[in-house]
Amino acid sequence: IEPAYFIAFKDHFNYKKSDLDRLFGYDTEIFITTEKDWVKLKDIWQDKRKVYRLIISYELENEEELLKSVLIRRTSL
Repeated sequence: IEPAYFIAFKDHFNYKKSDLDRLFGYDTEIFITTEKDWVKLKDIWQDKRKVYRLIISYELENEEELLKSVLIRRTSL
């Protein structure tokens, strides 16, 4: 998927009506946002276009070694 527009908001951003008006001004069929922002937007979204959430997950490689390393550093402080 190639985004037509990319708009970044600060972390922990509290959306206001003027922010939504700005988003609604873009000529696009759908909106994609992070799951974290979707939680904030889903109840205040007032546009016929759909907003989809992007669910991001991660997996640590060598998780056990990482935890040991963190514990060793923490106990040596």
